[in-house]
Amino acid sequence: MTQPMTLTHASPEIWVIATLFAIAALSLLIFWATTPWQAKERSDEPWTLRALNIFGLILALPWALLICATAVGLWNTLLHSPTAADPIAARWNTLAIVGHITALLALVSAPLALIRVYTTERQTRTAEQGHMTDRISKAVEQLGAEKSVKIPGKDENGKDITLEATRPNIEVRIGGLLSLERISQDSVKYDKGRDHVRVMEILCAYVRENAPASSAQATMHEKYDDAKKQWSGDPSSFDANFCEQNMISLAELANLLSTSGVSLWADALPMPRADIAMAILIIGRRTPKQIGIENSIIPRYELDLKHTNLQKAVLEEGDFQNAVFNGARLEHSYCFKANFKGAKLNNVTFILARAHKANFDNTSLSFTDFSFAIMDEAKFQNCVGSHAKFYGSQLIGATFGRDAPLPSGAVNRMFFTNCNMSKAYIYNFQPIGAYVISNTYSNGEMDYRNFEHAAFKQTDLPQYLLDRGIAPDHIFADGSVTLPQDCERPKHW
Repeated sequence: MTQPMTLTHASPEIWVIATLFAIAALSLLIFWATTPWQAKERSDEPWTLRALNIFGLILALPWALLICATAVGLWNTLLHSPTAADPIAARWNTLAIVGHITALLALVSAPLALIRVYTTERQTRTAEQGHMTDRISKAVEQLGAEKSVKIPGKDENGKDITLEATRPNIEVRIGGLLSLERISQDSVKYDKGRDHVRVMEILCAYVRENAPASSAQATMHEKYDDAKKQWSGDPSSFDANFCEQNMISLAELANLLSTSGVSLWADALPMPRADIAMAILIIGRRTPKQIGIENSIIPRYELDLKHTNLQKAVLEEGDFQNAVFNGARLEHSYCFKANFKGAKLNNVTFILARAHKANFDNTSLSFTDFSFAIMDEAKFQNCVGSHAKFYGSQLIGATFGRDAPLPSGAVNRMFFTNCNMSKAYIYNFQPIGAYVISNTYSNGEMDYRNFEHAAFKQTDLPQYLLDRGIAPDHIFADGSVTLPQDCERPKHW
């Protein structure tokens, strides 16, 4: 009669199969512990954690073979133990058993050690994220820092007293802004820019809240026009009433409304507060890597600086591409080589701005006011906008044109009045129903010098433009430019 096989009499093959099942179970445990599927955040793990995963997968097969071989060797050693008559062989057999058990324990503990290393790395990363959060929180607290100052005042009886008032602590706030900039840079360098956009949102919100467009100083033209809209009396007496309300004479009013008056007003504008200027500087000097992170987000992240007061601000060589400036005030701002490519500049006032070599390509310019701005060699290619105003603007060597037709239904009406566009490059120009050009001085005389040496390409020059100062003999063009039938084509074209 065949006796049932017990665990003691099991063949080595059964032990091998059992060992393989144990290996599979441990492998699944390792896979579950190290695979980033429990949380969405784990999918963005650093290279160290991914390296541990790859390292574990590579060693899985050799580890399985070694543990199988060790288990089989231990079993064979136990089955073929020598008799007590041979003490030397028994001693070696005992050492072999101890060695196999030690090796088996080491192999079994190897994946547990790997899991421990992985867990430690995860805990370190969590601590780093907590530290980054603490840094952001501390920096944001600094942005609200205030200090008490003593100011002279008077009591109810008119006696001189000293009053206490709170003022923004500019030094501490600038420290907070610089801390946020460092956090953004560290995030890009070590954390794939995880916190960069958050920092930019904080900086933009700080500028919007501390420098709103409502705090901008209105021009005399704005005050005059607003008062005239509300005036319901005799139109002929409005100027006298306006002067009385503002305690100025009619002669002073005429001077304030003149070009020189606008210049004097702009020169008297205060500079932005130091912390606002620092925030704009930090935003403008973002690195290409930081900008690349913004562009990689779907939908693309756009700096939100709409309805801000940036009068007399310095945006020199700043990168503000794709930013939203709608409704912002940038009178007398310094924008040398600033990059506004793709920005939304609707209802923005650039009066007397200095924007030499600035890039306005692909911008939205609806009701944008560039009056008296100096924008030599500026670029205005592929812009779309309705009623952009260029009054008295200096556009020497500027570029205007489109590489493709306007979108269907788009309105692209721009007004050029008393502009200096000498040496400008103008291509695919669409003046009929799209551009209104007037180059007259205050005495009403036309002056072709405003377009002297300008270059035209793929443009129709109708008669009314020629009547307004564009003299074919003083400009450059190629065969793509058309003239009225009775107008002689210059020989140098």
